[in-house]
Amino acid sequence: MQDPAALACTCISSLVLTLTEDPLLRAETLKELSGISALELEEGTGPWVAAVLETQEPEEVIARIEGLPGLRFVEVIFVEVADSYFKETPTL
Repeated sequence: MQDPAALACTCISSLVLTLTEDPLLRAETLKELSGISALELEEGTGPWVAAVLETQEPEEVIARIEGLPGLRFVEVIFVEVADSYFKETPTL
């Protein structure tokens, strides 16, 4: 069972998304990605798009985007887990 405090953590991830070379499928995939509120997309060139994912359930969002046919690869560059619970908990 997961720690309830861990469930309240916000995970912030920097990602590089590699999209298909097919311009029509890439545009459709970008449209789908832009509809995910936890995902902020940067302007990209070619098949690469930088993104920031901020959510309490990153696995759920990653599973959703991995199923997109125009997405070839998700590279995780950086992950930060932020929660005041961890800052206030004394260390032993």
